[in-house]
Amino acid sequence: MRTAAFVAYAQTKDKCFALLLADAGYPFVVRTSVDPRAVPGELYECDDETLAELDILEEISTGMYTRETIDVEVADSPTPLAAFVYLAGALDNLDALPRIDAYTKALHDRVYLSKAQRTNGVTDSFH
Repeated sequence: MRTAAFVAYAQTKDKCFALLLADAGYPFVVRTSVDPRAVPGELYECDDETLAELDILEEISTGMYTRETIDVEVADSPTPLAAFVYLAGALDNLDALPRIDAYTKALHDRVYLSKAQRTNGVTDSFH
């Protein structure tokens, strides 16, 4: 994200998502029909190289996440904007993970575990 430019704070237009907190303290978004809602986030403009790096980071090739295009709403834009979102793959423990309204710096500082701190490098079961 070194070369990405912050555009605006945004939220998903469709209310069919949940923002969950993994055991290791990082957030992720899933589609759901159980208590669905809009999810807030940040919108960035990035080049193809950065997008390819994000695909690697989010482990697209393993199915850990998928990159999809969705509409987002921005406060100063009368029409929704198209944006990429990384959605988590299927989780075995979806019902056990806490839902959060937003992932803030304060929450990150309180709960996030680096990969080195995680037990055996595995915190959630994706398939």
